[in-house]
Amino acid sequence: MIKVTERFGLEVDTHNYMLMEYRTTDPTKLPTWNNGKDKNGNDKDPTPTTKWASLNKYYPASTTGLASALQEIAHREVREGLAGDVELKDYVAQLHAMHNTLKKALETALTPNKGKHTH
Repeated sequence: MIKVTERFGLEVDTHNYMLMEYRTTDPTKLPTWNNGKDKNGNDKDPTPTTKWASLNKYYPASTTGLASALQEIAHREVREGLAGDVELKDYVAQLHAMHNTLKKALETALTPNKGKHTH
């Protein structure tokens, strides 16, 4: 698993990058909660759970596939961070800022000795 942001990551296999989302599920909000009782009348655990879940979006395991996956993450982060109506210029500015954040993280990851002296 490659954690790209707090909410989104990529699972990698031989052929694909698969887009993943870190999700929290509150069992008390599910339609199966049934007043906190299972079918035998036993108490259910109300504790919220978190896990990485597939968004069923796949990208080829290539440089262009990775770029497309990162672009999708940037768009999702910005869209989900919007509150109400927003001007196009503001949306594009936020998207550009997220793109730069991901680009810097990628550059840092690809140059692990950047800023370190290796004598």
